[in-house]
Amino acid sequence: MSKNETFRNRNLAIVLIVGLVGSLFGLATPAQAAVPTSVVSTQVATYGLVSVPTKKKTKKKSSATTKRAKALKVAKNDYKGVRYRSGGTSRKGWDCSGFVTYVYKKAGAKSTKSSRWTTRSIRNDKKLNRTSNPKPGDIVYNSPTHVGIYIGKKNGKPYMISARNPSKGTTQHPVKWGYVKSKNIKYYTIRA
Repeated sequence: MSKNETFRNRNLAIVLIVGLVGSLFGLATPAQAAVPTSVVSTQVATYGLVSVPTKKKTKKKSSATTKRAKALKVAKNDYKGVRYRSGGTSRKGWDCSGFVTYVYKKAGAKSTKSSRWTTRSIRNDKKLNRTSNPKPGDIVYNSPTHVGIYIGKKNGKPYMISARNPSKGTTQHPVKWGYVKSKNIKYYTIRA
């Protein structure tokens, strides 16, 4: 064995022993030991030891934000070509509350009050909070009998996707349309 190898083996043994003893007593890790960093990194490279980097903590989006984003994506991608069907909750056909129920179920949220989010259950559901600052993906309640998914503003007007009626089907349209009065428009956002 050459002098160089003997030196490396001895340094590796020192690093490992100091690290083990230090970590047993909570005093030090090999990287914290009084051994030059170049020796530690040389030994790691020479002997194939692997150092595990600590994970950086990243800010996670709240589950409410994630569900709202998923709901928006599902609403925008799945509504086209679906006919209006009273009581329906699938792509074979749905009514306004069936569409909202379908969208949020796909996004990972269900009503706590009933099997579907109806205009009545939305107001009392503990998973939903009323908001005056709607974000795309929130639920729009714009009359005593109609709900949909808020998708943001177009030309300065708030828009939604909803299953309107048998002749129109599921479409994108302004939140305020036809007989809808501004005072009846309410927005609900999902809780985390």
